[in-house]
Amino acid sequence: MSRSTEQSTGVLTASALVRATGRGAWFRARPALSTVLGAGLVVLFLVPFATINPSPWFGLPGALAVAVALSVAVVVGPLPGAAVAVAGGLFFYFAIVDPELPFRRDAAVLTVVVWILLALVAGLVADRLRRRLIDAFDELAKAHQETTTLHNRLEQSLLPRVAVTDERLHVAFRYRPGEERMLIGGDFMGTAELPDGTLALAIGDVSGHGPDAAALGATLRASWRALALTGMAPLELVQRLDDILRREVADGTVFATLCCAWVNPTRHRLTVVLAGHHRPLLLIDGEAREPEAPFGPPLGLLEDWMSVDDPPWQATRFDLEPGWTLLLYTDGLVEGHAAPDARERFGVARLAPLLHGEGAASCLDARALDHLLDQVQAANGKAFEDDVALLLVCHAGADEDAS
Repeated sequence: MSRSTEQSTGVLTASALVRATGRGAWFRARPALSTVLGAGLVVLFLVPFATINPSPWFGLPGALAVAVALSVAVVVGPLPGAAVAVAGGLFFYFAIVDPELPFRRDAAVLTVVVWILLALVAGLVADRLRRRLIDAFDELAKAHQETTTLHNRLEQSLLPRVAVTDERLHVAFRYRPGEERMLIGGDFMGTAELPDGTLALAIGDVSGHGPDAAALGATLRASWRALALTGMAPLELVQRLDDILRREVADGTVFATLCCAWVNPTRHRLTVVLAGHHRPLLLIDGEAREPEAPFGPPLGLLEDWMSVDDPPWQATRFDLEPGWTLLLYTDGLVEGHAAPDARERFGVARLAPLLHGEGAASCLDARALDHLLDQVQAANGKAFEDDVALLLVCHAGADEDAS
């Protein structure tokens, strides 16, 4: 879920540029010392002229002296750079220029003036560019922070608010973004405890990734919760969500899979409606299995469903034994590879034994979900390619129930 790759790249590039210009911060904080050091280097470069051949004033030492003055101007500032140029010019004029040649004195004065002007111009340009770069980076960092905040808020809008008052139930969820995209996706899930005590659950996956998919996922999650809290019948609720998706995406290019489940107030009956989504996994008496709920069309694809004469979605009811565990998940969990170099998918058949192993000792919790995710990811040999969402409900069991 994500942060934009282009924006992150821009932030990193600007950060590198600011760090590059910031390497002279120590010198800029000490302009007097930097000026003395620069002047000393200039004199050092000009000494060979004074000791070996005092008549010429052009050549490598002079060029190095100019380079030092320009460097001080760029790194420290225009005035220190000009001061270094003046110091070098005075040494150049009095120690090198032959006083008996007036035309050379005039040329020397002109050379010194050019040095000073170059240092001033270079320092002013560097200061202006540095300020612009820092301002641009500040704006980019601010925009990036706002985007990150929006990303986090949007991600939170896709996750359930676990507020179950029934002490017999433990609810946990996990979400992991896909490695290849690292953008916020359309996986969403939710829980709602109805006034009569029924626990409603939902998990879904909007096709595509990015802010549009996430926004639609947040819309579907909020709509599901609002409709579920009214006590609306399961099939009517799914039909309403299909209508909402069609209104949100009029061109029919986006669809969403959905698994809705209701656990009755006594916690002994489960109702499931599937709209193109994976069946949940049900763990009872140490056995993990998929309830045989029929598949209906994904939301947004009702017109393309082959059996248009039959009811598109069906609500299937299952009896539950005390101590059951129910796991709803998105397809990213089972669509990884069975082994790092294998072409075969991990699949539900391998997931069920893992769930059995996690729940063999006690009621599953968030740590068990983390372990489950780690095992599936280890089998895949790398991070999940697609987003993964897990929603788990665990019943305390007969002993705890009786207490």
